[in-house]
Parts: sequence; C-alpha cells; structure tokens
Amino acid sequence: MKKFFYSMMACALAFANVACSDDEVSEATNGGTGEATPVAVMYSFAQKAYLLGQSTELTVELLDKNAKAIVAEEDITVTLLVDEATTAVEGVNFEVESKTATVAKGSNKCTFVLKSIVPVEDNEEGEAKPEPGKTIVFGLQIEDSKLYEFNGGAFPKATVNVVGSMVSNLYGTWVMNEVLTTKEFMEDMWGDMVSGYEYFPVFEANDKFIFEDGKLKTELTSALKNYFSPESEFVFGPERPADKNTGVRPVDSMDPIALQMIELQNVNRYFSATEMSEDKVALVGLRNIMTDDGEVLLDVYVLDHESRSFMPEMADFGMYGDEKPTAWQTGMYINFTLKRAE
Repeated sequence: MKKFFYSMMACALAFANVACSDDEVSEATNGGTGEATPVAVMYSFAQKAYLLGQSTELTVELLDKNAKAIVAEEDITVTLLVDEATTAVEGVNFEVESKTATVAKGSNKCTFVLKSIVPVEDNEEGEAKPEPGKTIVFGLQIEDSKLYEFNGGAFPKATVNVVGSMVSNLYGTWVMNEVLTTKEFMEDMWGDMVSGYEYFPVFEANDKFIFEDGKLKTELTSALKNYFSPESEFVFGPERPADKNTGVRPVDSMDPIALQMIELQNVNRYFSATEMSEDKVALVGLRNIMTDDGEVLLDVYVLDHESRSFMPEMADFGMYGDEKPTAWQTGMYINFTLKRAE
C-alpha cells in the first residue's frame, strides 16, 4: 500500500512540474497567449549618403541589435519615403522605379533604383542630366509582423546628393593619355608571386576610343585590344559609390571614388590573344576628371576581368570576386586616362 501511495505522489508531483513548466513557456510566449514574442530587428540603409548622377541604387539591410545581418524567415515589404527635407523635385529632377521592395525570405537586404530625369525639350541628346546641388532625403517604413518588431538602425534615413554625371563628357573620340597601373607598378606590388607581366597593357599613344550613343568603337595596338573589341554596344548602369568597403581606390590614394558603370558587350574577359571567354559582358568604370590646366580627361577603370595572360595565378589565389565587377581591388584593375583627340 505504501508503494502504491508513493507512486501516486510521484505522478502528482511530475504532473505539477509539467504544468508549471508549461505555464512558464506560456508566460514567455507573449504573456501566456501562446504566440512567440516578435524578434527585434533594425532596418538601415547600407550608407548614410549616396551620389546621384544618372542613376544609383539604395540598399536597405535588416540587422540584429549587434548590427549583424538577420536572415528573414518570411518576405518583408519595405517602403521608401521621400522626406520633407528634400530639395529636389520628384517627377522633375528624379524618379524612383518602385517605392516598395521586398526582402525575400532567406535574404537580409533589398534595393531601390533611383534615376535622374530631365524634360526632353531641354535635352537634345536624350540623356538624363541631373541638376547638381539638390538633395533627396529618404526614410523607410516597415510594418511589424508576428515574427518581427522593426526599429530604425544606424541609418534609418539616407541623403542622396545630386551631382553632375560622372561622365557628363563622354561622347566623341578619345586617345590614350596615361596608363596609371603600369607594369612596373604591378611588379612592385606582386613581385615574383605572379607571372606574365610582359602581357600587361602599356602606353600606346595611338590607342583610340570612340564613344557614340550606346556604342564603343576602338582602334588599339596595345594589349587592351585583347579585351576591347573593335565595336561593342553598351548601356549605362548605376554609379558605383565611394563606399569605404567596396569603393574603388586610385593607385595614388586611399580614398574611394565614385564611378559611372557601363555594361559593355563583346569583350574578352580573359584578356588573351589566344583564348576567348564565353562570358563576353563586362562592367567598366568611368569618370571625368580635370587637370590643373583645365583639360577634361576620361578616367577608365577595367575592373571586371579574369586575365589568363598577365597574372594568371590570381585565379588560383582566389583574388577574383564571385560577382561582377570581379577585379575592382587595387592591384587587380587596369586604370588609364584618355584625352580628347586633336
């Protein structure tokens, strides 16, 4: 009888403990309602400030309290808001392709595309020409869900500074002015770690680039002919911002620069006279710069290639990125300036 009594008491205590445990879980799940407490998530622009020439992309990220990326467990809709501090006029100076974007399940970011616009009657070339000096201030809105409670992070607002296009002076004929990433520069940087320096592009005064509307023609004698075709089509992409982490840095500066990207067809990404790449599309960075004498130059960055002629070892070293542009870091890209043909 005592054994039976003790057995019943043990069962009762076990049941009480389970009930207590369930009550504690219930209290932890949103005050006993049975629903999980939403996770606190911060939303933030990837940058505090952007530049707008012809177009640019604004990236929004979802982060935890330690500013680390949070992978969304559901699709999350983000709404872009134009702040009252904006001095540019929407529909006159700029437009947004869509003011809503989705952070897809399994991701932690989304992007908005911003473009400059201009009345056709004021633009004979049909090219968007931004109005410098104006600013656009954007905010964000995300509705809370059962899974997440959203709050502003480091950059809940972003300022877009409208500037003249990085390549407002592009169309026409240009000839080689200077090669900045010389063979000697690369040798000093990499030494005997890599080979093929003799295949590196060098200065050739007669190298010529002719930019037309959506088309690039070249007349080249240097190794650049192993990359650029005699004739290629191109379209303007977004500007690559002067981001401290992913911005392109000139060979003589630690400060990143903004570049206008073009998507160029019919290129040989292998930079080879004997092998042709299957992928013939590349991103090329451009900007106008001015000399002390007031001469406008075209600064060209070939930052999207996988060379199999000069420095072929870089592929084995894992130096090429997985996404285009693949060779944007110093010591990987080719940089030269062009001047107007006389």
